[in-house]
Amino acid sequence: MFFTAPPWKAGIPMPDISPTMRSDDAAIHGGLASLYGKLGVQAVDDPDAAIRYYREALELRPELTAASSNLGFVLWQEKRYGEALAVWRQGQATYFLAFSLATCPAAKYRDEAEALRLATALCDRTQYGNARFLDALAAAHAETGRYAEAAEVARRAVEIADGVGNAGQAREIGARLQLYEAGKPFRTKTAVRRER
Repeated sequence: MFFTAPPWKAGIPMPDISPTMRSDDAAIHGGLASLYGKLGVQAVDDPDAAIRYYREALELRPELTAASSNLGFVLWQEKRYGEALAVWRQGQATYFLAFSLATCPAAKYRDEAEALRLATALCDRTQYGNARFLDALAAAHAETGRYAEAAEVARRAVEIADGVGNAGQAREIGARLQLYEAGKPFRTKTAVRRER
């Protein structure tokens, strides 16, 4: 069944799995978490429920990378940066980890050396041809204070995004490019945005 609006907005009661009705199906937990967390639109209706269900899904199947990434997004949205970074690190969500270590609004969680190492490894693996990974590398360079390199890498990322027809991504990276050209790093304000 597909909903045009989230079920809680359409007046459909949300299911709950009580401790006595625990399901051993990770997909059920992941699906429930997705219903509670409106991911990708920068808002979560019931973050505690989403976090609980994603954690239960990962407890049952730790290899579920989507659940790991999405749990990180909900935690990040809730400004639980340390927990989000730990989830992404454990789930090997390298891009989100690299970008967030360079751009976290809370200074205590930024780690430019690790961000640069991770983003460089991603770019090496893709022969510097992935706009998203280049964006993370540019953010890491900016965090280290190397704004000229950050701007150069961001320009290449914009070219690649434009070249594949991803105008939205090109605009977002272009906005960060303007910061780098002005000698400023980028800081995320809310959740790291997922690519669609």
